[in-house]
Amino acid sequence: MKTLAEHMNETKTTDAALAAIVKCDRSMITKIRRKQVTPSLPLALSISRATGVTVEALLPETAA
Repeated sequence: MKTLAEHMNETKTTDAALAAIVKCDRSMITKIRRKQVTPSLPLALSISRATGVTVEALLPETAA
């Protein structure tokens, strides 16, 4: 499963460019890419649709 960071590196997409596409703040994309915050479901769906990265890959990993 490809992460957002991997996708953005491969496609040379900037945080600002993705933020403009999904209509959110650039700093939010940075935090999501670094797995520092959990995106809202609507934002996660928008990012997934724009990038092909699964919603699950956008969520921080949790301990079982």
